[in-house]
Amino acid sequence: MAALTEILQNPYVTALAIFLGFFIGAKIVHFVIERVISRLAAKTTTKLDDLLIDRTKGPMTLLILLYGLFLGLQPLPIHERYFEIIISALHSALILLLFFISIRILDALVFQDFHQHHRIFDSAGLLGR
Repeated sequence: MAALTEILQNPYVTALAIFLGFFIGAKIVHFVIERVISRLAAKTTTKLDDLLIDRTKGPMTLLILLYGLFLGLQPLPIHERYFEIIISALHSALILLLFFISIRILDALVFQDFHQHHRIFDSAGLLGR
């Protein structure tokens, strides 16, 4: 029993457990989004929700993994200067990922709006085919 306690107090084991927990959590969230929420969105009359789910489920999973990596690094005995560099890199990756998610959402909104206006102009005969 003492050996198990010693293993669990190892910071590398703690870091690995945290990251694996977030990895499994990210897979579960991806599964729920893909299987449950996508099916619910498919039943709605608009396609905007389908587009938003499709365009953001991958990056959202990556966001969870990135946070898990951030938390997993906390217990590790890394030199302070290296730790600051790693955390700065993770913050930069987080900012880029959030920007990417924002662009995907904006693209879905514009894409959906474009097709709605295209249908209105097409049904009114204004596109001149």
